[in-house]
Amino acid sequence: MRIKQLEAELKRKDRALAEAAALLLLSKKAETLWAQEDDGTAPSNGQKSSR
Repeated sequence: MRIKQLEAELKRKDRALAEAAALLLLSKKAETLWAQEDDGTAPSNGQKSSR
């Protein structure tokens, strides 16, 4: 019984860690995109922004 509890807890923590990693990655990508907009460069194609 204890092994099943530990396995369930490990699975829950593994999912939480994967979610945190994904959110961190998306946060860094968004920060990069906004920084590029502030610089006047387009996010992916290198052309100037229309602002």
